[in-house]
Amino acid sequence: MTEVAFVNASPLILLAITGRIELLRSVAGRVVVPSVVEVEALARASDQRTVRVLRSTAWIERAASISVPAEIEAWDLGAGEAAVLSLTARTPGSIAVVDDLAARHCGKSMGLQVIGTLGVVVRAKRAGVITLARPVMADLRASGLYIVDELVDRALREVGE
Repeated sequence: MTEVAFVNASPLILLAITGRIELLRSVAGRVVVPSVVEVEALARASDQRTVRVLRSTAWIERAASISVPAEIEAWDLGAGEAAVLSLTARTPGSIAVVDDLAARHCGKSMGLQVIGTLGVVVRAKRAGVITLARPVMADLRASGLYIVDELVDRALREVGE
């Protein structure tokens, strides 16, 4: 298991809305949210459940944002994505949890470990945290996760569903 996962707003919100924030613990021993991401997530949260989850989940750590390297800045990402990737780049062996496609491409171009919300579900299934990934993925999609059918089908095949 990865030691530290830096998480962006979209995965936080989607996992909170669906009542599955604990799946982040299957990704890393420590789950860290940059302060700029927390502000964004709380501002974007469409329901009070998300706000309560983000404020009351004691194992979610907060981190001050750091300066963004030029290599990341050149991608013109949002502040949250840039903060997550910057912290991941400075923390050897860590992983970035972001859904934004450009942020995922940026992270991968830098040799960083990057997964999205779907990857969190796959890891949770592999770790035995959930018995079935399909209903979790369906709930996430119903709650606003936009992901093409081919990726969902591939992820389900990876976990034997």
